[in-house]
Parts: sequence; structure tokens; C-alpha cells
Amino acid sequence: NTTNLLHLLRMLQNGTSSLDVALRITLTTCMVVFYTLLRQVIDGHNPGIRSPSVRFLVDTLTITTPLTFLYTIGDKHNLLWNSAIVLFVVAALILKFRLKDIKLYPPLESEYKYEKNKTYITAFRSYVTLSTIICILAVDFRAIFPGQHGKSYHFGYTLMDTGVGSFIFMAGLVAPEARMSTLADTKLKILKKSIVSSSVMAVIGLLRTVILRYMNYSVSYDEYGKDWNFFLTLASVKVLSSVVLCAFPVPQNSWILSLLIAVGYQTVLSYFGLMETLEHGVAGVTSHKDGIFNSNREGICSSIGMLSLYFAGLSLGSLVFRKRGTLSETMKMWKIMAVLVLISWFGTWLSQNHIQEPSRCFANITYILWSTAHNVSLLALLFLMEIIFFIISHIKESSQLPGDETVLIPGGCWNCFTKNSRNSCCCLLPAISKNQLLYFLLGNVATGMINQIAKPHVKDYGEFSSTCFMFGYMIVVNGIISLCFTFRWKLKFW
Repeated sequence: NTTNLLHLLRMLQNGTSSLDVALRITLTTCMVVFYTLLRQVIDGHNPGIRSPSVRFLVDTLTITTPLTFLYTIGDKHNLLWNSAIVLFVVAALILKFRLKDIKLYPPLESEYKYEKNKTYITAFRSYVTLSTIICILAVDFRAIFPGQHGKSYHFGYTLMDTGVGSFIFMAGLVAPEARMSTLADTKLKILKKSIVSSSVMAVIGLLRTVILRYMNYSVSYDEYGKDWNFFLTLASVKVLSSVVLCAFPVPQNSWILSLLIAVGYQTVLSYFGLMETLEHGVAGVTSHKDGIFNSNREGICSSIGMLSLYFAGLSLGSLVFRKRGTLSETMKMWKIMAVLVLISWFGTWLSQNHIQEPSRCFANITYILWSTAHNVSLLALLFLMEIIFFIISHIKESSQLPGDETVLIPGGCWNCFTKNSRNSCCCLLPAISKNQLLYFLLGNVATGMINQIAKPHVKDYGEFSSTCFMFGYMIVVNGIISLCFTFRWKLKFW
């Protein structure tokens, strides 16, 4: 049946390399640069672009289309490098014209205008979520999605393996403890808030399990188990992290907690038989039918590794959310982040060669280090891009506009980050970041509907029809989320 076929395909999945996945980090950053510079040029010469409908069209052509192409037919036809070169050349040409009549080197003690909004974090969250939404449907269309990018069976590097790790890391990065918004709250109040927010994820996860079971929807048990899923992992990690932080309220030093959990969990995996239990089941029962733990052993145990990754994100978040008012302080922060990139990649190399290959399924220490390296690298590149944009747009003497409208905003415009702005805005990346959960749910629901109606696992669609499905899906999901952003609608109510 279809479930057995998916199981076989996942067993044959060896994935790709960490370098191949890292390449896409660079290309993603290039796309943000290209989009931001192009939008600035168009805005300056065509005021009509401020129309929400026209702006959505531009976002679709400059963000959604290149990213979809990058993960699907562009990779399959070996056009990845050509696309990268074109993006670099076009961005460099636009940058050359933007440098005219601009002071390149503002004083190091000048006010850093991005400090309050931290637009690179918005770009980071949005691009990770957008990439995930593209891949969860594209993987079902074999004609356009390269097999080596699908989720690995137990061990290996693949593009889709970065998804769950990135979401857990993001949750820690922007957690209330990282933003120091819980300093005045008691431990009981913090724990209560955590349970309330986690219960929403838990309810979504349980509803997903019930609906998929009712619809007889094919799901591979090798990823999380029979009943477990990503939402339940996120809920459990959030509650566990709050309990730990109540006992050890030191978010700025949570990297110690991350390291201790990762090392302890890997020790149990390697030396106390947990790895054998996860691979072969309790008492050798490999099926996911006997008992709650045995049926969901992958999801339950991997939550411990994900907790380590959450604390890694929390540690970085407590660092980046410290107030830095000047360019000099901001550049020091970036240097720290660059050092963390080197350390995490070196740790990944050591762990891979001396401990174990990365496993998203079991969330072992190599996967934790690799996910940390992957996410910190993307953040560092986007942060560097933000600093460069600040330098480029600092005091444009020849065409100074009122207020801060001359400042380049990575992936958006100034209205996106101005709460009291009366101007409507539907920039895609800030729209996704503002309603991240809704966007993710829309993508999952739309993916399920397309799979039920089109049945890409059974029917053999060609490149053209598969691409049409992809772009129709992206236009609908992005259109809904942009509309919500334009009218200031937000899903979060707790």
C-alpha cells in the first residue's frame, strides 16, 4: 500500500551533503538582497508600486518564484549555479547605482535604525517558513522535486530535515525569556502562560492526528510515530523549557543547558540502549501498534534533543535582543555571531566523524549541532545584509525623504514596521512573520487538500502540471496571508 511504499522510499533516502544544504543559505540571502534593492529602485521610480495588488505581484515574481524554482526544477536541471550567478550580477549592478551620492561610512557611534525592529529576524523567520511551505507540497510531485532533498529515513543531511530544527530554534530565538519580557512575572505566571500557549499547539496536534486517521491519510510512522507530530513536539518542548527555566532562570546562559541536555541525551542514545530501542522498538517489536511509547517512540524521545536545540536558540535570542543603540555595538554583536557560526560548524564536523551521523528522526547531538550551525549561519548572513543596507542608506544627501523612508528595509518597507502607519501594506515577508502559525496551518491544509484531490503519489504528473499546482498553491496561500497583513488581522488570541 501507499504507507509501505513511503516507508521503502524513505529507507532508500541517503540525502545530500551539509555543503549542499549550506549553499541554499547563501542563495536565500542573495534573494533577499536582490529583492530589497530591486524594490527600492522600483519604489523610487514608480509610485504606483505602493498599490497592494501590484506589490503582491512583485513579491510573487521576486520572492516566491525564485525560491520555488530553487527547490524544484531549477535544482533538477542543474541550473542552481547559473541562478546564483545571475542573482549576484543583477544585485551587484543595482547596488552600483544605489551607491551613487551616498555616504558609505557613517560614524560608528551613529544611531542604528534597525535596532528596534531587527528586520533580519523577520527575514529569517519568513524565509524559513516560506521554504517549508514550498517543500511540503513539492516533495509529493516527483517530476519536479529532487529525491535527495526529501526527509531522510534515520540518518543523513537533507533539505527537508532542516525544517523542524529551524522551527524549534526559531521558537527559542524569539521566546519571551529571550526578549526579557517575563522579568516582572512570577515563575508560576510564566509557567501558566507557557502551558496556555502550548495547549494550543497540543490541540492542533491532536486534531491533526484525529483528522488524518478519520480520512485514512497516508503518514509515515518513521518520522514521529503513529500518533505524534510536529505540533506535539513543539508543545512538549515549550512546556519542558518553561519547567527547566523555572528551576534555572538564566536564559542568557541557556547554552549550558543546551550542551548538558545534548550530551546527556546522546550518552543515553549511544551507551544505554536507547538508539536500539528507537530503531527496533521495545523488546524488538518494530511495529507502531503496541503501547503509547512504542507507537510514538521517535517523537517522544526526539523531543529531548529538540529541547536542547530550543535552548540553543534561546541563548542566541537573549544575546541578539540586548539593546544596542549604535552601529559599533551592532557590529560587535555580528562578530560574536560569526564566531558562533565557526564553532557550531566545527562541532558538527567533529560529531559527525567521531560520534554519529545526524539524525532528525532521533534528534541526536550531531543533528542539534548541524541545525544550530545552519540557523546561526542564515541569521549571521541576514544580519550582515541588514548592516550593509544600513550603511548604504545612511544619510542619502541627494534625495532625502521625510522621516526614515530612505532606509533600506530587508524584505519589506518602512510601513511594515511602523505600528501607527496609516498606509496599507502587504509585503510578503513581514506578512508571513506576523502570522507565522496561520501561514503554516494554511500550507498544511492546502497540501492535504491537493494530495486528496490530485493524488500525486498515485498519478504521474509531468513537470508543467506539477509546476502549475505549485504556483497555484503558493499564490492562494500567500494571497490569504498578505490580505490578513493588509487589514492587520492576526490569528494569535492567547
